[in-house]
Amino acid sequence: MPAIIMTFTKEKIFTLFRTIFVSFLCILMNFSLLFFPSSIYASDLDAIPSISSVSENFSDEVCLSLSNGITPENATELAAQKMIRNLIFSGELDEILSVPKDEMVEYISSKVFSRCESDIILSKAEYNNYLLSLAEKDPKNSTPEPFKPFGMG
Repeated sequence: MPAIIMTFTKEKIFTLFRTIFVSFLCILMNFSLLFFPSSIYASDLDAIPSISSVSENFSDEVCLSLSNGITPENATELAAQKMIRNLIFSGELDEILSVPKDEMVEYISSKVFSRCESDIILSKAEYNNYLLSLAEKDPKNSTPEPFKPFGMG
């Protein structure tokens, strides 16, 4: 029987290990992108028209309330209530909810500060913290109102 004699040099072994390692990294990266998609960053939110329009409407409402002498906290709560009412009946709610809260807060606060910075008396960090506290407020802790069909009762 003829014997197969293979000679392995250091270069061939190095090339073989490098090829296996690079292939393994490519497969690992593809699977990680499949199971862990990248998140949306606040700078990319301008590209999504629904988020841009919602944040512009929100900042317009806040600026209007601030110009009428309402405190920034109350102006923000009024704008948030109006925004939520409008989102419930639109098809944009799922898209808005897919954005992480902290990124959405940063995006909205930058819109508010760029539109009505002279009227707001809070710093941007304080305003971000206030928006985050509103976003994390649990609606279950609020006092429920009884159901009154057609305004009766």
